[in-house]
Amino acid sequence: MPLRKQLSTGVVAVVAAAALTATTAAAEPAGPDPERQGAAGPAVRGTVTLLTGDTVTVRGDDVQVKPGAGREKIAFQRSADRDGLHVVPSDVVADVASGRLDRRLFDVAGLIAQGYDDARTDHLPLIVTGAPGAARVAGDGVRELPSVDGYALKAPKSRPVLAAGVESAGGRIWLDGKVSATLDRSTAQIGAPAAWAAGLTGAGAKVAVLDTGVDATHPDLAGAVAESADFTDAADADDHLGHGTHVAATVTGAGKYRGVAPDAEVLNGKVLDDTGGGYDSWIIAGMEWAAARADVVSMSLGGPATDGADPMSLAVDRLTAETGALFVIAAGNSGGASTVGSPGSAASALTVGAVDRDDSLAPFSSRGPRTGDYAIKPEITAPGVNIVAAKAKNGVIGTPVDDAHVAMSGTSMATPHVAGAAAILAQQHPDWRAPQLKAALMGAAVDPKGATVYEQGAGRVDLARATTIPVQADPAALDLDTLRFPHDDGEQPSPRTVTYRNTGGQPVELALSGVLRDPSGAEIPGAVSVSPSSVTVPAGGSAEVVVTTTLPADSPIGAYSGVLLAGDAVRVPIGLTRERESYDVTVTATDHAGAPASDYGYALLNLETGERFGRFDPSGRVTVRVPRGRYAVQGMVYSGERATLFVEPAFEVGGPSALELDARRGRQLKPKVEARGAQVGYVQALTLIPLGDSWVSAGGSAGSAEALLLAPSRTRDEDANTALHATLAKADGAGRFTGSPYQYRLAWENAGGIPEDVGRVRAVRDRELGRVDATAAAVADGSWVVYPENAVVAAPSTTRLHYTPGVEWSQSAFLLDSPDARANRAYQGRGMPKALRAGEVVRESWYRGVLGPAFPLTPGGALFSAGRTDDTVIYFPDLFSDQDPNHYGGRFDVTGKIALSRDGQPVAEAPVSDYLIADVPAEAGAYVLEANATGGGYAVSTEVSARWSFRSEHAQEPAFLPLLAVRFAPDVDERNRASRGRSTIPVSVQRNGSAEASDVRRPSVEVSYDDGRTWRAAPVSGRNGKWSVTTVSPAGATHASLRASTSDSSGNSVQQTVIRAYALR
Repeated sequence: MPLRKQLSTGVVAVVAAAALTATTAAAEPAGPDPERQGAAGPAVRGTVTLLTGDTVTVRGDDVQVKPGAGREKIAFQRSADRDGLHVVPSDVVADVASGRLDRRLFDVAGLIAQGYDDARTDHLPLIVTGAPGAARVAGDGVRELPSVDGYALKAPKSRPVLAAGVESAGGRIWLDGKVSATLDRSTAQIGAPAAWAAGLTGAGAKVAVLDTGVDATHPDLAGAVAESADFTDAADADDHLGHGTHVAATVTGAGKYRGVAPDAEVLNGKVLDDTGGGYDSWIIAGMEWAAARADVVSMSLGGPATDGADPMSLAVDRLTAETGALFVIAAGNSGGASTVGSPGSAASALTVGAVDRDDSLAPFSSRGPRTGDYAIKPEITAPGVNIVAAKAKNGVIGTPVDDAHVAMSGTSMATPHVAGAAAILAQQHPDWRAPQLKAALMGAAVDPKGATVYEQGAGRVDLARATTIPVQADPAALDLDTLRFPHDDGEQPSPRTVTYRNTGGQPVELALSGVLRDPSGAEIPGAVSVSPSSVTVPAGGSAEVVVTTTLPADSPIGAYSGVLLAGDAVRVPIGLTRERESYDVTVTATDHAGAPASDYGYALLNLETGERFGRFDPSGRVTVRVPRGRYAVQGMVYSGERATLFVEPAFEVGGPSALELDARRGRQLKPKVEARGAQVGYVQALTLIPLGDSWVSAGGSAGSAEALLLAPSRTRDEDANTALHATLAKADGAGRFTGSPYQYRLAWENAGGIPEDVGRVRAVRDRELGRVDATAAAVADGSWVVYPENAVVAAPSTTRLHYTPGVEWSQSAFLLDSPDARANRAYQGRGMPKALRAGEVVRESWYRGVLGPAFPLTPGGALFSAGRTDDTVIYFPDLFSDQDPNHYGGRFDVTGKIALSRDGQPVAEAPVSDYLIADVPAEAGAYVLEANATGGGYAVSTEVSARWSFRSEHAQEPAFLPLLAVRFAPDVDERNRASRGRSTIPVSVQRNGSAEASDVRRPSVEVSYDDGRTWRAAPVSGRNGKWSVTTVSPAGATHASLRASTSDSSGNSVQQTVIRAYALR
């Protein structure tokens, strides 16, 4: 049943960016050609159970959604764009739009990338916030998180999350996402020796290092670690990566590579595991522990960019206010504008960027402004390039300098410089708390080198100045107004008051001035005025000034960067934004009964910049401000177990505009076929819209025509293309399509958006269609096969699949244990889409053995099985591919592992039910890739293994690894049985990325009739890639196993084994 029916009707009115909801269809028409889709690269693969209980299976461009039990009438919004692959059920569209449900919970690609797919975990990690006393989400491993009024848990995927109590209490449910870890001359660069000479070494100050742990046995850290705690699932709080030890030594190391505050105490909070990754909840728990104990909390870690309203950032702000601890946090290493990650996006955090030894901004250093409100981030910078510090005894990262030290680069390395500086100030001023420490460090920073305040904040930290300048400014940064368009009314930023406080024993005279630069970097004369222009700040007292900024009427749009100067003592960065030409769009949502809708979602995607806009209000009426331009609009209104989809491919905003989402405009797709009793089992609408040199798609799908209604588009873009898709089969009387002898897969294309006549009857005759007689062979007794869109048939059986001609259809077949099974057991896919002619009849077999190693074939190589991009290697184990040369396949229910080695040294391992991804050196090397898989329940291919030897080096563009596979095509029946006695079996060799291989040696083949205990050579004949092997099975043998090897002239080779390759009768 719809999740909305199981939830309270109240929805929190939280403003949040909505997603353009689009789709990559389940076994849809193949779509645009590869050149229009962009460069080839590793594709997403895996199955994910959403928190609603629905499952999504992804294999490259093939996306299949299986509604949860009782949710057959739910429709789904789906998007595949630069932000991920999102699948959002219609009954939670409003919850995602409002922010009550974290949008990341429905990013299938992101969930797979973080290891939350069903092959790797049977639970979904969540954080529930802002719902004290509410009915709790059920789960395991509950961890209280008081700083966010919430708790973390692991919710079993077997039980959908039904959070009525959370919602009615105004709470939110977040993905417990994963976070990752982001000194000789550098201490002198920031003025630390001057502080040391004054007797300031951080003595008495406590710095909590929240990282991968700390090696307290390192000589540079002898006696420095006062306390340790582990918040991860690792075995101990030690550092088995090397990141945390390097950071801690930069704060307080001794020896040749002295830290900034060599006498400060370190509190070791392990919040990242031994790979450098961690969960949001680990980080928050560590922050709560650290804030109660430390003066300064150093965090060289981070997640995606946010507006500061995510759980980690909110925890920083609350803990800062409650404890006074200063959180010093890395900005991140993404390099571009508005990329400062959480928790560095927290308003109260002192967020740190990186500079090199010449004080130039490091290219990798994340920049502001903060997403959402254009606030100044980062606030300060520090050295972060080639920083030398301690190497953990178990450390595995960094460039060795000597046996005990390594060099590293990143904002992770810049952050402990600032944390150490803060520790020295905490020693100097024991009564100071976070606001004073932050203001002192920012105010004393040195002038940035050709960078804006959105790149370096106040500038590079200068500890010598910070320990000698007695004056601080409040606020420490001036984030001025965003000036709204139009700019012809003389609007200027509001004057701001800045208070200077003198903590010294003598009055201080300050001469005040200001500088402001336009978006091009040109100084605007007279833009900043200060009244009064000079003040005397008494000892222990304060003085106020008013700062006024004035922009010329013809000033350009964009971000302005400046500084308020108090002589040569205190710097206050200034930032403001002059809005682009922008207008209000009033969005109204109406349900199917004509009443204001509360269950709706929408987004406007700028087709020039790719920016996404959206706000939500449960009243069904909301205003969103967007820049002038053309937009793709997608929306959905859900009511009465029906969803209406809206797609506008060319929504123009050139002034105040209105967007109406009226569900009453929805029309039902009405296909009609000749077969008696045929019913619609799947509908989809997909609009492909150009965005620069790429494409976005907007649409939705559902398991019945009644569940998804389509509103005709009111705008058109002739370069856009809309495909309507319907699947029909014979119903089994229980509302399903089990055992249907036929299936119709129909498609209609329309230039522009959803056509005006979308609701007309669309009748087709069998003779107007192409047909595939698809046979599903049995790999075990009681196995079932599901073709796309949920037509389930017993194996073995043959099904007539009718297709709209002239359309390249991608095809697949998933294996189930029963027609009611929720989880797929195995898959077979056709890599190359297939188009049929009207009246054409072809035959195709699925799961016909030998099921063994192979590689997918896709247009332009868009789907990797094994590839390399730059210096990253990826391998998906398609070890159970049937004998059709166009098919590739694997199993989800196997055990075993994948292992990669280079020049005889291990590189990486992964479970065979998963995939392997590994970073490798750029230089050429000799690699060995091994994969083995064992699974019960199959009568054939019970064990499969392969060992590939090859050479590889840096690949600037995505490239296929030079792997080979030997494929066999014995004459087996529909139960994968061959006749006993003499058999001649066709043999071919496939090269990764192509259908066959040239320049390969004749394979050698061995056969076993006792499950691999003994082997005998089998003769191979033929030439030019067309070979056959002759086998003679002994009387009484029940199965034949095959072992093969081959190589090419470049020395790439394969040895592979399939136990019980086929049965004998």
